[in-house]
Amino acid sequence: MKMSSNSYIIAKIIFIIVAIYLFFNPEVFVTKGYDLSIDGAVICRGLSLICAINMASTLLDNIYKR
Repeated sequence: MKMSSNSYIIAKIIFIIVAIYLFFNPEVFVTKGYDLSIDGAVICRGLSLICAINMASTLLDNIYKR
C-alpha cells in the first residue's frame, strides 16, 4: 500500500509532535518507585530530541524537493 504525499507529511508531523511531547514531559519515562530510572529518562529525552530533529529535517527536505 502506497501512502500519498499528504498523508506522509501528516504522519511525519504527528511523529514530530509526539517526540517533542516526550522531550518536554520526561515524567512519561520515569517509573514510580525506581530511583535509577532518572538516568534512563535523560537518555530517552535525548533520543526523542534527536528523532524529532531528524524527522523535521527529513520532512523539510522532502517538502523542498517537491
